[in-house]
Amino acid sequence: MRLRSVASAVVLMSSFVGAQVISTPYSFAIPSKCNYTTSNRDIIGTCKSGSGQFRILLNCKRAPDRKSVWAKPGQMVSARCLIGRAYRVSFEIRD
Repeated sequence: MRLRSVASAVVLMSSFVGAQVISTPYSFAIPSKCNYTTSNRDIIGTCKSGSGQFRILLNCKRAPDRKSVWAKPGQMVSARCLIGRAYRVSFEIRD
């Protein structure tokens, strides 16, 4: 009986330690502080902090939607609609 209670304590403790690792804030691992500017039809953007990668997504009015290349925070990327201007600009992020 004593052995079972020790084993239970070890399982409980390892579960607690695992929960602490999982509860680490994930927001620090993804790009953040992302912004963009427009220059004619070009959309130029960057994410200033975090890790992982990001890209710009454009919803274009009269042409297929466009995407920039994947980049790391601190790098600048650009995208442009083939015809007309983008009516929506967003960022896609991945770890």
